[in-house]
Amino acid sequence: MGIRGLSTFFSNNPKLSKSYKLHDTSVIIDGNNLIHVLYFSRKIDCVYGGDYYKYAAAIKKYFSSYLECNIKPVIIFDGGYDPSDRKFETCLLRSKTRLTVAQRTAKYGKHSGSVLPICAPEIFRNVLSEMGIPFAQCEFEADEQLVALANYYECPVLSNDSDFYIFDVHKGFIRLDSVGTSVLETDIDGTKCKYLDCAIYHIDNFMAYFPGLDRNILPLFGTLVGNDYVNTEEFESVLESINIAKRRKYRGLLVHHGQNEIVRLLTWLEHSDINKAMKHVLGHLKKEKREHVERVINQSMNGYKIQNCNLMFIIDNKLDELKNILVQNPRLKSLCGQSLPIPIMIAFHLGNLPSFFLNIVNHHREFLKAQVENTSLPSSYVCSRYIRQVIYGILLQHSTIDEKTHKEVCLQNICEYDRRHGNLTQESVAPIFLLKNGNAIPKLDDLFCLEKKHLQKFLLDVLQVDMDFISCIPNSLQLLFGCIIYWLKNSACAPRDDFIYALLLNIVYFHVILNKSTQNNHTSSKSVCSEQLPFLSIIDSISIEEAKLAAQNMKKYLQNPSLNRSYPLELHIVHSFSQLQTCILYTSYLNCLLNCPFEHPKLNEAFAGCMLYNLTKDLSTRPLPHLFISDLLGRQSNLNTLFNNLKDKLLENIETDCIELTNRSLVRKGRKGSKKSMNQKKRRKIEKDAESLCNQLDNVKSTEEAVSIYNLGEIFI
Repeated sequence: MGIRGLSTFFSNNPKLSKSYKLHDTSVIIDGNNLIHVLYFSRKIDCVYGGDYYKYAAAIKKYFSSYLECNIKPVIIFDGGYDPSDRKFETCLLRSKTRLTVAQRTAKYGKHSGSVLPICAPEIFRNVLSEMGIPFAQCEFEADEQLVALANYYECPVLSNDSDFYIFDVHKGFIRLDSVGTSVLETDIDGTKCKYLDCAIYHIDNFMAYFPGLDRNILPLFGTLVGNDYVNTEEFESVLESINIAKRRKYRGLLVHHGQNEIVRLLTWLEHSDINKAMKHVLGHLKKEKREHVERVINQSMNGYKIQNCNLMFIIDNKLDELKNILVQNPRLKSLCGQSLPIPIMIAFHLGNLPSFFLNIVNHHREFLKAQVENTSLPSSYVCSRYIRQVIYGILLQHSTIDEKTHKEVCLQNICEYDRRHGNLTQESVAPIFLLKNGNAIPKLDDLFCLEKKHLQKFLLDVLQVDMDFISCIPNSLQLLFGCIIYWLKNSACAPRDDFIYALLLNIVYFHVILNKSTQNNHTSSKSVCSEQLPFLSIIDSISIEEAKLAAQNMKKYLQNPSLNRSYPLELHIVHSFSQLQTCILYTSYLNCLLNCPFEHPKLNEAFAGCMLYNLTKDLSTRPLPHLFISDLLGRQSNLNTLFNNLKDKLLENIETDCIELTNRSLVRKGRKGSKKSMNQKKRRKIEKDAESLCNQLDNVKSTEEAVSIYNLGEIFI
């Protein structure tokens, strides 16, 4: 949640916390908070779609420092929206704010706020899994569960959420932004000890300034000041009615303008109990508002009550015990009252399923997170809508004894909040129960009875991708290439060929070139099917020297682009990447729902927004892009062979009108080329001629011959 003004109040009064050496302990960390803190505190770009490789590196470095100090981090994520839907207005406001910030970023081409790239949470969880760091997911809001776990394991809570200032965390609350980034060393009883410097807060320090205050009244204080559940305007008359003498107002605390009401309210509550305070609050409201406000206050205060927590069974890997508890007391149910299947509930708590699944089941609602894109074009989420409809169809269908109620309550349209032009609007999206090929979509209960091959075929049917194509691709890239083909077939406007080449270069760079200096990065040919051998044999034949040379050539494209009035942000590039990301995100979610029949795509090992943007721009100015690419990767190198094989395989599986071709005849050295679509016949001729020219250039015998071929190419490419 977050109490308005409280973080600033405590920042202005550091004496309420104390310096602390964090080491040799467990810590319970607010996962949703940390996802944002790590991305933006490291100043990672968010204009071009996300530099996920930097984000993954930042996550690994962050947790490595914890492990070096013998600190065991346990990450807890929020679940779905509360069934009471008390946070709807807050979610709606945040979606509108994000859209405004994304539009401003698109307009000016620079950070004007924090727009977390949409796949960042998946990167975060993938890295946690790789590092073996335990994590779990709550049913709903995580705050009280974090406190319950911290008190159970007798360790601190780490978060930037100001709600924890009024929770009774026995071992203390540590703000994430107070934790040092460097591992320090000290001597404790003659033994050297590594630690992280931080500031720790205990509620007793705070209560000492208000000795008459009852801890049980703090949730009312948080509610009246204002949090995510209440509108503070409803309490203005109450706050104005509190009359505290000035000489008793601050009590040695530093209070800036706008925070006076915090101390005034606390001083007033010192002389009251919960019933007396509630009576006073309701007494200053109009009669017709009292019942509603009383309900809102009680819902808000309930959010601060420490609830029973089952997540320790996830953390301690006692899944059988958790299963028995869920059978007796299932908390995750569909709208018709039917409990979700036990394997789904366990997978949800393990953090293997996204929290939005529960929002679809409980609320039939999804807020689509705005991206930096071209607002004159359809939303980047339109092209992935079919995948979401399949997900909705699976989640909402389940076995039931009351088919009529199930149909009337569960099998209803989903309300998607998405951008239309420059505004956030509601779209009613129907779940689908038959694929385009006529095959039925499985019910939620039936997923666990299906074999892996059947689930693979089902997912490929959704993407409209041929199994023969996928079987040729290395396992780690199969789902990613399936997403790329789906995106090319369903994109609202055909991506340009420059972008496709840049995309494949990114994949080759991150997946092969950077990994090549380490041996045994790829699965040996003995453990893969024979169809994959051509690609794997090429990868295995790439030398370290060859990879280092290509890495040096491509390194400059990782830098942040330089934008100005002469070179503004080219939104068609960013928009293409935004569309692709929505396809990857929801395909990954569908893959999770199907219990991962394909290896999960790792975007931090596939591409980076800045490199993708820079390469696309550079390629658009090249009369002979294939020749330029061969220079980047190395003429007649195995890397160049790998790139061309991947490109050819990709183009074989899409129609020619899925890609907009750049008119190379209008490209001139030293100036921008104008672009327009070409017809299919002209495309085939140009590609054939370009390939012929590249082959000739590979075998040139003199400078004069090379120049004549280059000039000839400029005429018609």
